Formats: sequence, C-alpha cells, structure tokens
Amino acid sequence: MAFSLRASIACSVITLSSACSLMVDSSGLAGAESSDQNVDRAESGTSNDGGGVTGGDGGNVTDDGGVGDAGPDVVTDAGPGTGDPAFGNAGVVHVSLGTSTTVGSFALQSDGKIIVGGGVMRVDNYDFYLKRLLANGADDTTFNGSGSAFYDFQGNDEWVEDVLIQPDGRIVVTGESWQSGGFDLALVRFMPAGTIDTSFGTSRTNVSQDDLPLRLLRQSDGKILAIGNSGTKSQYQFSGARFTSNGAPDTSFGSGGSFHTLFGTGNCPGRDGLLLTDGTVLVTGAVTQAASDMNFGLARYTSAGALDTTFCSNGLCAYSFGTGEDFVYGIAAQSDGKVLMAGYMTKQGHYHSALVRVGADGSYDTTFGNAGKVTLDVSGNDLVGNVAVFGDWIYLSGYVETGVNASDLYVARLDMSGQLDPSFGISGVATFHLGDGENWPGRMLVQNDGKVVVVGTTGPQNAQSGYVLRVVP
Repeated sequence: MAFSLRASIACSVITLSSACSLMVDSSGLAGAESSDQNVDRAESGTSNDGGGVTGGDGGNVTDDGGVGDAGPDVVTDAGPGTGDPAFGNAGVVHVSLGTSTTVGSFALQSDGKIIVGGGVMRVDNYDFYLKRLLANGADDTTFNGSGSAFYDFQGNDEWVEDVLIQPDGRIVVTGESWQSGGFDLALVRFMPAGTIDTSFGTSRTNVSQDDLPLRLLRQSDGKILAIGNSGTKSQYQFSGARFTSNGAPDTSFGSGGSFHTLFGTGNCPGRDGLLLTDGTVLVTGAVTQAASDMNFGLARYTSAGALDTTFCSNGLCAYSFGTGEDFVYGIAAQSDGKVLMAGYMTKQGHYHSALVRVGADGSYDTTFGNAGKVTLDVSGNDLVGNVAVFGDWIYLSGYVETGVNASDLYVARLDMSGQLDPSFGISGVATFHLGDGENWPGRMLVQNDGKVVVVGTTGPQNAQSGYVLRVVP
C-alpha cells in the first residue's frame, strides 16, 4: 500500500508514499513555516511576457490590524474592492487563539456562517483548530460551547490546510501532522456543533516520509479526495488519496488508495486540484522541465486515480512564461469547461503574478490575455495564491512585497478576457495591510452574494495571528 493511516478513532493520518516530502519554497503561501522543517504553508510562475497586463499601484485599501480600531487608512465607503462594513471591523476579523495562530483555509455554510481552520500554538506545539463565525463576523459561541474546537495528535505539530463541509453538516479537515520524524497527511471530522466525530477514520501505523495535503474535494458519491504533494527533500511529486465518506481509505483508487506522479527532470510539487463532473481529477503544480526552469503544470487523472495518458503529453501539460521560474498555486474552472491556473512568473530578477487559461484539452485559450497568458505587475514582487470565478469575473488574491520581511494582501478582479476591472479597488487591484510583517493569503472563496472572502496569516513566525477579510464586489 502506497500510503498508511495513523489515527485515533476520530481521525486519519496518512503517509502518501514511500518517497514523500513537503514542498519548500521561499515564496510559499499561507501561514507559518514550521521551524527548522522549512515547510511551505500556503491553503493556492521571456520570450513571451504573458500579456503585460499592469495593475497600477495595487491600491491603498488598508487596515492597521487592530480589532477595535479600523484605522485612518481603511476605506469604508463599501465601493467595489473595499472591506465590507457589515463584517467584523471594516471587513476584517482577526483570529488569535494562542501564542501563535495561523489560518490556512475555511468553508462557507449555507446559512452564511464561516468555518476557519489552521494551527494554534498551545504550550509548545501547534494543534488543529476550527473557529466558526456568524455571517457578520462575530464569534458563534454555539460552536463547541466557545466558538472554537481543537484537536491534538499526540503532542506533535499540526496545521489545518483545508476545510470541507459534508451535506449533513459534518466538517472534515485535512492538514499535516508531525509523526516519527516526518509530516503525514491527517484527516479529522467534527460534528456540526463542533465536537469530534468519533465515528470517523480508522487506525493504522506505518513509518514513512512527509506529505502536504492542500485541497479537499468531495465526489458526488460522498468519497473524499485529498490533493497535494509528496516526495523527498530534493524531489517532490503530484499526490492524491481517496477516502470513503467515513474516512476509510478507498483502496480501489490509484495504487492502493493513492497516486504519486513525478513529472519532468526534478521537483514537481502538486498545489491544487479540481474534480470534474465525470469524476476526472485535475491537479496543478510546478514541474521542472530543465535545470532551474520550473513551469506551470496540469495533470489529468481518471476517476479511478490512474494518470490519463491521452491528455497532452503522457498525462501532463506544461506552460511556460519564458526561461525563468514559473510557479503555480491555484486552479479554478469556468462554467464553459475552461481552466484557470494562477501563480507567478519571474522576469529580470523579480516575480510577478501570472495566470494561464486553457481549454478542456489542455491547450492555451488564445482569447485570454496574450495567447492564453496574463501577467500582473502589482508592485515590485508579487504573486497569486488563489483564483476564483464568479459570474463574469475572475478574482485573484495574492501577496505583494512592501519591504524586507514585509508584505500586503491584494485582491484583484479581471474580466473574462484577462483585463483588470478599473471599477474595482484602484485600477482593478485592492491592497490590504492586515498586520505587521508578512501578510500571507490562505484560501479565497466567493459567497453567493458575490462578496469575496479571503483568509490568511500575518506576523512573525511563532507570533502570528490569522485574519478573515470580506470584500465588497
């Protein structure tokens, strides 16, 4: 079996392969790096410069990070690209549950409540946590009696990377847990009221290497897919594992319940995934085509977890912005079947936000940007962590460098041709300063009313706090 389970009765911890490791990248997204393990923590890459779409100065929509004071730089007129005044403090809720708190991802309930998840340092280790907010950003104290729920795997470090709500309201979270010298994929399920669901998961032990699960996907039959990367410290790969709705490994998927694919000549960390209506699985990540030349990559797997070798070149499409490093973090599907991938490209020593749009067959969509590619120069060094499609708009959330060990969050809106929307923020881009130091974006989702929700983490390592931002469309 290519992966193993390590669990209490209420959780599953899975080692995804015999050659598993966490991706390491100095520009990685979403939260704390795990001390000397150098774990990249996000929850979303020239002969051709990708279209050269330039987004002004990135805007001046800011918040000083305080819970009680919106600060003089916060725009509160509720125009497109501003913090939602009906949520938290000028659109922002700060999350601090211990010495250090990260927010990696979240899920939206049908009643408008928001469930955020991440890692919280309690005593000497990070633990899984969930926190539920009302639709207005206030704590929902009916959730586990306090608004927050926690889970600790035997006193080791663990962080939530993604959150999934099942149709019955139960909440599945995935992340990594430090076990016997390496990180394993972990699954935990909570009841709708916030208590641990003791009917979930199985128990099994096997020592292996590291894994980084980044996305949870739910099939129509209730089975759960965990997508991410695994490998050794010098070689990463696209990885995925499937489980029943109750957390047992589905050994009919891939090889013994999981797949692990190495593309190109070196590192290829998987970063995000999509589940299509026919059960096909798309996984995006960075692939090394030549020495020091990483490109956007997109792989397609059958519903049984086998690599679909009829897709592009032996199951993988690669997309390049030139001779520099291109790295992908997020993926989104349009209603017409086209697929967007977002991350960064490098040019003249700087990294810039970058997008690629392709058709269902993986070929460039030449109606988008410049021959299927768009780049944004928000300000200096910047990158995209997440991409989402809502109606006729494409939303991005990302990171823009503002100084040494300092950055702001940005949210941008583009039309379907890849042009920035000048009515949103400033020249299509709104920036938010949510705390001192780094402002890392985690997951981004769009509510049914069009409001954009982004979570993430601010502050120095081991003294961090999380945030939830809601933006007016």
